[in-house]
Amino acid sequence: MRKTVFIILNWRSFRILRYFDDRFIGPWYDQVSMIFQIFCNGQINDDDAVRQAYINHSESIKQLVPKERLLVFEQPYRWEPLCEFLGVQRPPGEYPVINDSDVFVGKAYRWRRLAALNSTKRIGKWVAAFAVVWIARHFLM
Repeated sequence: MRKTVFIILNWRSFRILRYFDDRFIGPWYDQVSMIFQIFCNGQINDDDAVRQAYINHSESIKQLVPKERLLVFEQPYRWEPLCEFLGVQRPPGEYPVINDSDVFVGKAYRWRRLAALNSTKRIGKWVAAFAVVWIARHFLM
């Protein structure tokens, strides 16, 4: 998580853009930030506290869910434990790995560019309207 979500939560640009982009960045940032603040008891920048919160959460899940209904799916991810647990045949090919931290951060860069562009368009409309009113008051009256 340190290489993905926490990096993005600490980007100053995301903290600023959340006020201007109420379609994606704002809701995403507020929701994820709140989840991790609760999950980590407000100690989101303390690696030991985050690690311990993860361990505590994992242990509580193991205690709550009956063993026959719980699969602890750990890296390296493979088809065999998953298929055995589900009682299905193994599909052909390797297990897909799509949760790559570099891919996630790359997507976040694209989200940030789109949010900045959309925010600029929204702010630009207000700036243009203000400029028209200001020009009208100062030069036409």
